[in-house]
Amino acid sequence: METVLLILKGMLMGIANIIPGVSGGTIAVVLRIFDPMIEAINNFYKSKEAFKKHIRFLVILFIGCLLGIGAFSKLIKAGLESYSFPTCMFFAGLVVGSISLIYGKAKEKKGKNTILYSCCRRFRCCCGFQLFKRTEDGINCRYSYTVKLC
Repeated sequence: METVLLILKGMLMGIANIIPGVSGGTIAVVLRIFDPMIEAINNFYKSKEAFKKHIRFLVILFIGCLLGIGAFSKLIKAGLESYSFPTCMFFAGLVVGSISLIYGKAKEKKGKNTILYSCCRRFRCCCGFQLFKRTEDGINCRYSYTVKLC
């Protein structure tokens, strides 16, 4: 059962890697496998037992990633080509929805001042995007931006 769950988590990471604006690392944090994944990579060559344990974990996760990419890449492409705006808004919702989880994880690791600075920096960046005018080309959520001066 643990193997199946790890494959499913790997699939979600793989799907996240093909979604514009979403990171597999972000999904790993949300699914609480980021720390075990980093531990497996860091302790890969500590001992023969550690190698077997960590290589199994990483291979299962990698298989899940490949399955996720293979199974959903055509579906995501079709969604972007046929329903560009709703699909992009769905992806944006995934990003916005994961902010509180990432914030909570960052709060565990760092001090409050670092998080406050990071949030302020991202808020300024979002406000800066309001200076741009978006024109949609209808495929793959690619936008050309022109600066709006007035």
